[in-house]
Formats: sequence, C-alpha cells, structure tokens
Amino acid sequence: MTRLAVRHRVVGLLFLMNLVNYVDRICLSVAAPVMIASLGWDKATFGVAFSATLAGYAFGQLPAGVIITRTGGRVALAVLSLCWSLMTILTPVAAASRWLFFVVRILLGIFEAGNSPGQATFNAQWLPAREYARGQAISFAGTQAGQLLAFPLVSWLLVRFTWPAVFYVLGVLGLVWTIGWLAATTDRPEDHPRISAEELALIRRERLGRPPAPRIPWGLLLRSPSARALVLAALLWGYTGWLIIAWFPTYLVNTRGVTMTDLGWLGMIPTALGMIGMLCGAAMSDWLLARGFSTAVARKTIPACTMAAGAILILVALRAGTVGGAVASLSAHALLSGLAVAGFFALPPVLLPRAPGIMAACMSAAFGVGGIIGPSVAGFLVEASGQWTLPFVTACGSSLIAAALLAGAVRMEPIAGTDGIELDEESSPFRAAAGHRGANV
Repeated sequence: MTRLAVRHRVVGLLFLMNLVNYVDRICLSVAAPVMIASLGWDKATFGVAFSATLAGYAFGQLPAGVIITRTGGRVALAVLSLCWSLMTILTPVAAASRWLFFVVRILLGIFEAGNSPGQATFNAQWLPAREYARGQAISFAGTQAGQLLAFPLVSWLLVRFTWPAVFYVLGVLGLVWTIGWLAATTDRPEDHPRISAEELALIRRERLGRPPAPRIPWGLLLRSPSARALVLAALLWGYTGWLIIAWFPTYLVNTRGVTMTDLGWLGMIPTALGMIGMLCGAAMSDWLLARGFSTAVARKTIPACTMAAGAILILVALRAGTVGGAVASLSAHALLSGLAVAGFFALPPVLLPRAPGIMAACMSAAFGVGGIIGPSVAGFLVEASGQWTLPFVTACGSSLIAAALLAGAVRMEPIAGTDGIELDEESSPFRAAAGHRGANV
C-alpha cells in the first residue's frame, strides 16, 4: 500500500478544517426551527444572526490574511480554530441575551475567516504548481461536504438530544481538529520530520509560494488593475452564489410547490454537484497546465467560460416548465460554478506570490460582501415585484460581468513591484510544471 505523501495529508487536514468550519456555520440554520420554538424568538432575530456570522466572516478576512502571512499560518489557524470552536460551544449560553447572541455569532464569523487565506498560504508552500488547483479545490470541497453533513448530523442531534447539545458536540469536533492540525503539520515542508527527500525536491522545484514579503504591499495591491478586477469579480460572483444558496429552497417551495419533505433531498443535489464540479475543475485545470497550456487558459479562461455558462442556466431555470427542469438547471449551474472555483481561487499566488494569503483574503472578503448584499436585494425585489424574475435576472447579470472581468481584466503575472523575481515564461513554476509532467505525483 502506497504511503500518503505528507503534502497530501496537509491538504486533507485543510479539507477537514473547511468541513468543520461550515458545519459550525450552517448548524444554526438547521437548528433554527427548534430554537425559535424553544427561545420564543421571531424569524427576524434569526435572520440578523445569520447575517451577523456572514458579516464577521467577510470583514475578518483581511486581518486573518495579514496574521497568517506574517506568521506562516500554522499556529494562527490553530488559534482561530480554537476560538471559533469556543464560540460554537458558547452559543447556547449566549442565547440568554439576543445582543450577546449576535456578538458571539459575529465573533464566530471573524474567527472562521482564516480558512481561505490559510489554505491559500499552505497550499502555495506545500504543493508544486501542477497540483495547486487540485489542492485548493479539495480544500474548498470541505465547505460543500460540510453543507451536506450539517443537515443529517444536526437533525440527528436535535432528535436525540436538546438543541444546545448540537453546539457542544460541534465545538468539540473543532477542538479535535485543532489538536490534529498542530500534531501533523509544520509551516514549511523543510521543517517536517517525516517528509521524504524526493517529495521535498518536487515541492521545491515547482513551489508557488515565496518567502513572505517584509511588508504587505497594500498600495501596489490597491493600484493594480488586475487585483481590483479580481476582487470585483469575486464580489459579483458572491452576490450570485449567496443569493442562490439563501433563496433556492424558498423559491422551490413558494413558486414550484415543492413540499418540505421533498426539499430535504432536492436541496442536496446542487451542493453535491458543486463539490463534484470543484474536484473535476481542479483536475482539468492542473491537467491543462501539465500539458503545456498557458496559465491564462488553465486558471482563468476555463473558469470564466464555465462561470458565464452557469449564469445562463439561472435564466433557463426560470423558464423551465416543471419542477424537475428548474432543479436540473440550477443543479447544472452549481456544477459549472464548481468547475470555475478551482482556477479562480488558484490565482492568488500568480498575482501575489509572496503573500497569496492576502490576495485570497481580499477575494474571500469581497465574496462575503456579495453574500451580504445578494440575499437582501433578492428579498427586497421579491417583496416589491411579487415574483422571482428580477432576483434571478440580477444574479445572472452579476455572474456574466464577473466572468467578463476575469477573462478580460486579470493579467497572469505578479503585480508590479510585489515580487523580486520576474515570472517570465522560463522562470515561472508553471512552466516548470509543464516541463516535469512526467514526474510521479
């Protein structure tokens, strides 16, 4: 039996980090009906609690990115995981006061914000260029697996125990991950006691991550057309993604007449296909890179095309004559969006090789801001118009603009002045990946 490479164990732990992260975040949604009845709170209160977590997550990205970039990330991720696990455990206690409850949920989101810059930083240090998209996609797939696991796990805990037990059990899972992470990882491959000479040589030859910059190049980042376009694309894509996530179940029930019983399994289909899309898109992106295709094709052209195609399927869902047609179209949208994730979130070390966590944090923060705006705008448009056409049309248009920005305004080179080594065609680690495509990975 072949021993699992150390770098692949690191990616596996990042997958589990995202899984626990998302179960902790989504468990409130699943437990809400029981908690509303138990606490006597209204739906508006829980709506604020949902938004509070997402707002904390969005605005915690940049501080988390700075800390992880400056420290290397291993201890920072452990501390953040410890803190979000404690916030999960404290949620039932905080329910004694609505304001305290909101504060705990905001803090939960802030502490969970380390996942995206953390995985971008670690994957850039631990993976050769030809594996980076797959590493990012497998890490991100934990978010989808967390969504899939949250519903049956939390429902089972609610049936067998009281609702506070949900938060206690999930908080302990986060603590277990923290211990495992500290025991099995180091900041750099060179420091790991169990890495082989062959694996270390492969990582060093094609590694995307560079030594951290002595300072964060905020001015250069803000002035970069590529960085601004990428962040704006993330915001617009986040608008679409969170709008669909937040309102897809309600749309099926109110407009398509789906029962709550059927909604349970119908709602899992897009999530499952999104996870499949992430993994397949990553394999395709890395395969293209290893076969000598340019980074532009592998990392942005394919994602831009699948992003745009997925946007059109939102309109197809609106026009579908049956429930099955609507679900199939929105599920295909999730699949195509998943295909785009790998290349899109493989761009941070291309634009900012000495601080990929900062670029990833900017993108994730923008994605989160889009998530704050999208569901709220959709709710207003439905109330004002009495139909779902306008929200879905804005979602389609937002993704189409994001795809155009990604394809046309993001250049595949480091932001000027942020890297001491020019990434020309000969020195690029991406070129090295193509030159060593025969190596065993």
